[in-house]
Amino acid sequence: LKENRNHEDARTSRIYFQRLKYLEAATAIFIVLSFAVSALEYEIAFSNQYEHIQADILYMMSIFTLLIMITIILRYHTVVLFLRARKEISAAEGLFPHLKGRQLAIELLLVIAHPNALMQGTRVYTAVLSDTPGLYYEVNEILNILQLARLFILLRFLFMRSPYFGPSARRIGGMYDVETHYLFCIKASMKTSPIKLIALSAGISLFVFSYALHISERATSRIGQVRGFESYANVLWNVIETMTTVGYGEYTAATFIGRVMTFFVGLWGVLTVSMMATALTNVLSMGILELRAYMIIQKLRLKKEMEKRAAVTASLTAKMARKASKGEKLSYNDIVLLRNSTKEFRAIKRLYRAPDLEGFTLNEEMTREFSFFRSELSDLQWRQKKLNDAVQQIVDEAEELEEQSLAQKEQQENVKPNINQNQVLQYKFWKDYHPTLPPVMESSHSMEASLVYNEPNHIN
Repeated sequence: LKENRNHEDARTSRIYFQRLKYLEAATAIFIVLSFAVSALEYEIAFSNQYEHIQADILYMMSIFTLLIMITIILRYHTVVLFLRARKEISAAEGLFPHLKGRQLAIELLLVIAHPNALMQGTRVYTAVLSDTPGLYYEVNEILNILQLARLFILLRFLFMRSPYFGPSARRIGGMYDVETHYLFCIKASMKTSPIKLIALSAGISLFVFSYALHISERATSRIGQVRGFESYANVLWNVIETMTTVGYGEYTAATFIGRVMTFFVGLWGVLTVSMMATALTNVLSMGILELRAYMIIQKLRLKKEMEKRAAVTASLTAKMARKASKGEKLSYNDIVLLRNSTKEFRAIKRLYRAPDLEGFTLNEEMTREFSFFRSELSDLQWRQKKLNDAVQQIVDEAEELEEQSLAQKEQQENVKPNINQNQVLQYKFWKDYHPTLPPVMESSHSMEASLVYNEPNHIN
């Protein structure tokens, strides 16, 4: 019956999603290590130094690639189990459904390209595709560029940590027929933190394109053409110029691979600049609450300005009335000043009484805000009353417990042993003349008897 339900098993899907995050983290760690090892191998191979450890490094690259492929296969298996728990696919579709199996095959083909020991020393000449005749590349250098495609797995790991990609986000998206995939995460990030997203994408793209251009254009130094791309600083400066569409022309690509990479750098730069403009517009635009606060401040400012203009108009009117009562002739300058002051007063008054963007005037907005505050205050008073009642109940219970403890203590103090004078005298007598008490006196031993015994021995 449980498997025939249409809704998901939330607990199971949460467990599978957590396992998916762990697998993505392991894959990301292996990819970062493979990038570091491949960069080290490229520098060793290009400089023809430490050749005795170059093969060992290439074997290490193959081991990292194998680990990445294993974690990717485990990841897709976990994705299938996660989708089964969410009731998006059925168990009859097999371990890897058709769509997921195709995605797995494409991802494995992208990951398998890496520098390896089998291609060590193999060269590819590109004289036809470049204006630098006699140019050649090591096959491992081209594979070093191609393995940068693994970067999308790192981006996927970052998306997995987003709050817009988890099982709860998928359930909420399903309520509105929205697929909460990577594109939805990008859109949500552009709404919440656009500057962070653009800075992250720009930083990653700078690293990727600079590394690819460095490998592709550094090969020209083998035939005696030094074009400035041997330095990482120059390559980084060239990528920044191209991405910002400045293009000073200080360093230009000469190889076919370098020109292809420059084309993609310019394309990505145009996209990044447009994203920056959109993000800046969103950051500087006001939200709903900010717009309301701005409208109220603006209304109050107009009210003060209206009061000033009303005072100026009233003073000018009184001045002209005083002149008219004295029979003096009104000057043209006074009439113009009064007319302009009255016009400005009416304009400010119209702006003050005009409704804002939501159709509320200042009085209506303030009335609505005060009613909201009044409801919040009444709710707070009700909560405070409940809290006071609970505190008073606790105090009453504490006082009752204290009274009970005092009563028990008084009752214990009032209880005294029933010992007569004869028993006390017998006790003192036997204690003075016999080292041990008789059984009768042992049973009647009490606090008062011990007090009598401790006094000086004088029995009358």
